[in-house]
Amino acid sequence: MMRGNRSVTVLAVIAIIFLLDQGAPFFIPLFLSLLISYALSPVVDAIARVLRWRVASAALVVLAVLGLVGASAWA
Repeated sequence: MMRGNRSVTVLAVIAIIFLLDQGAPFFIPLFLSLLISYALSPVVDAIARVLRWRVASAALVVLAVLGLVGASAWA
């Protein structure tokens, strides 16, 4: 095994931790949007079978989610 690369590995881990700490305002919304995208993908696929346009079905799902959030905020 290569024992000389242990210090480089430690420095890389420290750099990654620092990058994630400083980049949190960017990475948290990015990962949250990816999570929401994967969660709503089956709904978009089901509506896309009816509408035939994935863009229209994605817009419909986004509008429905925003409507639900607005209705819950109103209540």
